[in-house]
Amino acid sequence: MAETLQRSASSREAFPCQTLLLGLQADLIMQQLGEGRGASALKDLQATIRGCTGL
Repeated sequence: MAETLQRSASSREAFPCQTLLLGLQADLIMQQLGEGRGASALKDLQATIRGCTGL
């Protein structure tokens, strides 16, 4: 889902939103690898929700 949203942001040239989504994707990958980034992912998710309104 994050990848799809990131591509949509890119196609709309919503680069600040795309950057937020890329950071969220990195956190999610690190969490999946057991690096304990869950709290960071939740924080980034909140920032992404605010920064990507309407996407």
